[in-house]
Amino acid sequence: MPEDPIVRSSRREAVAAFAVWLTAMSYTVGYCYFYGYRDPAAIRLIGGVPDWVLYGVVAPWTVCTIVAGAFAYFISDADLGAELDESEGDLFAGDEAGNE
Repeated sequence: MPEDPIVRSSRREAVAAFAVWLTAMSYTVGYCYFYGYRDPAAIRLIGGVPDWVLYGVVAPWTVCTIVAGAFAYFISDADLGAELDESEGDLFAGDEAGNE
């Protein structure tokens, strides 16, 4: 049986979102590990924020926000079929009459 195109698209979008998350997490943890644990005299303040926080946390979060916005723009909306009337009940929950 061929795979539903909606499932294929959803899987592709999930893999892309996971890849962005994994990249951001790896960069943030690595950068903060190497540059956050150093001599306090070597830490510079940029706008009142330690340099390792600015480049290790704020910068990747900003990039991820921009990437997520662009990603949301390209996600396709798929037709899932006709919407069920409330009087039909939730067939997946086993509620045939729509009563709880």
